[in-house]
Amino acid sequence: MKTLKTLIAVGMTTLLFAACGSSKDTTSANRGQSNSQMTERTETTQTTTTNRASKNAMDSNADIDMANRNNASYNMDAMDSLYADLDMDDSQISQFKREWKSSMDSWNRNNRNKAMNNYERIENQDRILRDILDDSQYEKYQQWTIDNADGEE
Repeated sequence: MKTLKTLIAVGMTTLLFAACGSSKDTTSANRGQSNSQMTERTETTQTTTTNRASKNAMDSNADIDMANRNNASYNMDAMDSLYADLDMDDSQISQFKREWKSSMDSWNRNNRNKAMNNYERIENQDRILRDILDDSQYEKYQQWTIDNADGEE
């Protein structure tokens, strides 16, 4: 029985030294380095992490800018078609453009770094055009929206 206790004690002591020895190895590897070398390594790691985050943010902003440019390009072509299809007069067109610009400025302020999706764009157009168009033009607009839904997505 005494031999068993001694054997267990020796085994536990060996296990304790083995566990402590692995942590000693990592600290002994850094013993020969000066504080400036350790700081330099830390700064390099932080710079790399910061650069990756900046690149990801720039990529995200580039994607949003591209989506906004595509929306703007689509809007110009689609709006010209809309004006002609609804027989809008110059005063209606200028009023729509003025209110649309105001609406987009407001939306961009409230939704920084986001691109407007088609549903939001149509919802804004609908809200603005409802007040500008007469009843027959508004009915044409609703049909125009349905007819042009395939090209918007």
